[in-house]
Amino acid sequence: MDELTSLVALVDADRWIERVRGQKSQLPELVALHELEIEMKSLASVLTELTATLAPLKTELSQSSTAVSTLAQRKVELERRSAAPAATPKELVAVQSELEHVLVQLGEAQNREVEIFLRCEPLELELANTSEGAKAMVARRTELRKSLDELTASLDEEIASLIASRTPLVEAVPERLRSQYERARSHVGGGVGAAQVVSGRCEGCHISLSPLDIDRLKRTPSGECMPCPECERLLLP
Repeated sequence: MDELTSLVALVDADRWIERVRGQKSQLPELVALHELEIEMKSLASVLTELTATLAPLKTELSQSSTAVSTLAQRKVELERRSAAPAATPKELVAVQSELEHVLVQLGEAQNREVEIFLRCEPLELELANTSEGAKAMVARRTELRKSLDELTASLDEEIASLIASRTPLVEAVPERLRSQYERARSHVGGGVGAAQVVSGRCEGCHISLSPLDIDRLKRTPSGECMPCPECERLLLP
């Protein structure tokens, strides 16, 4: 295996490692999980708003129900007193007057209770439906996280295996060329430190080479590589 052939084999290995790493960072499940969490955040805001809207209404409904119950009990008591045979005419007049007043208050309290109930009912239904939707989203998130853990573990194993198989390929590249290649990899932040030139462009950074650079590339001695003037990746012939 000549120098450039061994370098190309190493480049192919590094490309494959980067391809698998790219798969890991762009799993459809990651996108789905991100979108789901945005939906869940929005739903949580709706739940918070509904709960905050309902809280004072439910308190008011409870107070109205208590008032209706109290007035209903008072009505029964006054009706019992008005029917008592021992009551004097004066007492009957007073009881009847209070009873009429209580009946008016009771009607108003019952109307108020119904009004608040009708305001609460659709909000409570919406809250219940939204809560069910939130539960479904939580279950979906759990599924996605489990799937991601499994896929990530599998890809991590594949990456580890590819990195291990890279070692003999690195050792097959002559020291001088290997140092150039590793410097280029370091300059671009890891990944692949060499690139093909296609239609006058470096496939690593996609920058067009100048006519002078193309001429220099053509005159590069066999077994050597010229670095890209832009990204410093080694340009493969």
